Amino acid sequence: MADFDALPLDLQDILSLKPKVLIQCLEYAAHQIMYKETVGCRIHVRIHNLPKCTRYSKLMASSVGKFCAIQGTVVRVSSVRPMVSAMEYKCPKCEGSQVVQLKDGAYRPPDKCMAKRCGGGRMEPWRRMASTFDWQKLKVEELKDGNEQGRIPRTIEVELKHDLCDCVLPGDMVTVCGIIKAGTGTERRRGGGTPNNAYILYMDASSCSKIGSMKNKPRVSGPADQALAGLGLEQWTEEDYQLFQNISTVPNPFKLIVNSLCPAIFGHEIVKAGLALVLFGGSQRDFGDQASPRPDSHMLIVGDPGLGKSQMLRAASHISPRGVYVCGNTTSSSGLTVTVVRDQATGDYALEAGALVLGDRGVCCIDEFDKMGVDHHSLLEAMEQQRISVAKAGIVCNLPARTSVLAAANPIGGHYTRGRTVAENLKLHPALLSRFDLIYILLDTADQEKDRLLSRHVMKLHSRMPAPTHHSTQHTLPPSEAARALTSGALSQKLKLQPHEAKMFQEIPPQCLRKYITYAKQTCNPPLNAEAAHVLQEFYLGLRSTYQNSDCTPITTRQLESLIRLSQARAKLALRSEVTREDAEDVIGLMKESLYDVLRDEAGAVDFTRLTGMSAKAQQTAFLKELARQVEKGHPALWSLQELRGLIGLMRVKIKGTADEFIHRLNEGGLLLKKGNNMYALLGGGF
Repeated sequence: MADFDALPLDLQDILSLKPKVLIQCLEYAAHQIMYKETVGCRIHVRIHNLPKCTRYSKLMASSVGKFCAIQGTVVRVSSVRPMVSAMEYKCPKCEGSQVVQLKDGAYRPPDKCMAKRCGGGRMEPWRRMASTFDWQKLKVEELKDGNEQGRIPRTIEVELKHDLCDCVLPGDMVTVCGIIKAGTGTERRRGGGTPNNAYILYMDASSCSKIGSMKNKPRVSGPADQALAGLGLEQWTEEDYQLFQNISTVPNPFKLIVNSLCPAIFGHEIVKAGLALVLFGGSQRDFGDQASPRPDSHMLIVGDPGLGKSQMLRAASHISPRGVYVCGNTTSSSGLTVTVVRDQATGDYALEAGALVLGDRGVCCIDEFDKMGVDHHSLLEAMEQQRISVAKAGIVCNLPARTSVLAAANPIGGHYTRGRTVAENLKLHPALLSRFDLIYILLDTADQEKDRLLSRHVMKLHSRMPAPTHHSTQHTLPPSEAARALTSGALSQKLKLQPHEAKMFQEIPPQCLRKYITYAKQTCNPPLNAEAAHVLQEFYLGLRSTYQNSDCTPITTRQLESLIRLSQARAKLALRSEVTREDAEDVIGLMKESLYDVLRDEAGAVDFTRLTGMSAKAQQTAFLKELARQVEKGHPALWSLQELRGLIGLMRVKIKGTADEFIHRLNEGGLLLKKGNNMYALLGGGF
């Protein structure tokens, strides 16, 4: 492995003009030093750490034959195949042989025998005497650039040879140094085909290293610097360290970061706080051969249209060191996970990374989550096990998907109904909902004071009005909001800017916030101290004791692990070496807000059965349908009170009060008709 900086200046000039000749000379010199005249041993010289990486838009026809470096994300990896470098051919007429060098994979057999006095025609290949080497093809996609929106990302094919094969996986971010070459697919792979004047550019790799490895430290200028943040390669300056210290030493860094995240969206401090903790992530714990808990958290935002859910997701994707944004109505299961594609040139099957793999060690933002249809099942393994299993076209493997999922969804009918559970409003399976650490519900309710502040905030964005003072305005909360504030510990009020703070507040620029998240994820891995662990344990045990039922226990250890992950993220946010009691209490406040949103019914009461089960109306409908089905099977139209009680127990219907009270409510609602002494009949069409 040769560092570019270690080469003399004259050799650096030769590398830019005649890279192939220089590399061959370096390999010969290394061979003479190491093996002298020994035959059969070869040393491959790998040049890395070029001073500047070339942008994909600069790879033109003038780049052919030049040595350069590129950075990008591996989106496709082919299988390793033997490539023939030299083939011996025999003449069937004179039995003479001829060795032909096949350069750059181009298959060109000799037209005739070169022996004198032969004049033979086509020669036959002698495949046992062929010289081969390992060969693999990658497809590398350029890193995201905020200055070039609305354009398909550029890609380039990269050829790996010899010891470079099998060094990367789909989703890895790599730096590749090599020679830019040009050729047609048929010429370079199979020979034959219709001649074509159009060539494609590809790179013959000299070195390929993952971004984040210690031996790979590229120096990139331009917008790619922002895309590389958070990958272990930032070369921090004194100004950066001063920035990190200034942010972490403010009285409340949590409030500062929450109000700096998507400032164009009015309010929603609790939702922004959840987004901030998801971006920082928890601490990685390695338990050896045992399954380690995932450090990444997931978050779901549900609400009425027009409340800024998509904008908050885009802001999180932009601020994250590695973020992928997709829309659910245009995304398939393969687009989220892994696609198996067939290479037209080689005929091999290759893996092409989807959004979850491309978002490895970052976030994957899925908008319009409710429009995905039956593709939700593809997220189950990735969200919990942090990997994607592939068993297609003879390929069986696992790919890492260590990403946090941020999803936003609209309820069915365009308006969220408190009478239904979250699963019923979105038509999502409870197993998928249970994988989200935080679920927040945003409702568009009429509030004169809030509407006035919101309209002023929007007008300020489109004009030169003075900064809004919505943080300093004091007004009485509605009864439901007051109960919510008491339940959650008023964390949302704690995160809002006070009157004296709002006038002088300056949010952190997105570039600086991205650097801060990068630094925190690199350097902080805080464990729980005894006091924080006790607070989290007591809160978890309190939730478990709140609702205990033999049929359903909605609070499980998954909620406890969520509390630990979010507490670690809260400590990372302040660059702390351990999780403190303050971090645990803030996370408990966030969890109370989330649980209050999910568990509250249309009457404002908290019902723990809504976390995993059906709403009361849905259970009532299911019970009436079961009565109708039993009547169709031959049961008499009249039901005794004892039979109704038995059916309620058999279906395990979650009811408020006793079974008799439930039957009485159905009778008063006109769904069951009481006939005689404790006899009931089902009214048709009542459900």
